[in-house]
Amino acid sequence: MRLNLGGRYWYYRESRSITWDGRELVGLCKLSPRREIVILKTKNQKIQLDAIIHECLHALSWSHGEDAVATIAESAANVLYEVGLRRSTDSCDRAGVTKVRTLLYNVLRASRFHLDVDDGATLAARDISYVLCRLGWQWREQRRGNGE
Repeated sequence: MRLNLGGRYWYYRESRSITWDGRELVGLCKLSPRREIVILKTKNQKIQLDAIIHECLHALSWSHGEDAVATIAESAANVLYEVGLRRSTDSCDRAGVTKVRTLLYNVLRASRFHLDVDDGATLAARDISYVLCRLGWQWREQRRGNGE
């Protein structure tokens, strides 16, 4: 599958195992021999969501360090998963994409609190929200228990 991130196409695939420099990984973003994002196939949706966001952030900006990307991706995945984003075989709806984009934008902006300008957060949130939609991530309304 091809994904558009930052105006460039990236090939996307999932694999049962990913090894780079002798280490097992949950995700990998590489430029050569072709732009490609590889994500570990896992039943743990929260880990997979984190890995997808993480590698999309790398694809959008190679200038961010690994620690910063890891923190931002983990924060975004935690928020999105907590409010009900799950992988599904259903088709994506526009309202769900808008919610995901809005939450992603706010996490990205909060992670770059020292900046006075948008710094690409709008475009990154837009691209990542569409990637998640294409990969089958859907907004699931959370059922509230009594008293919530």
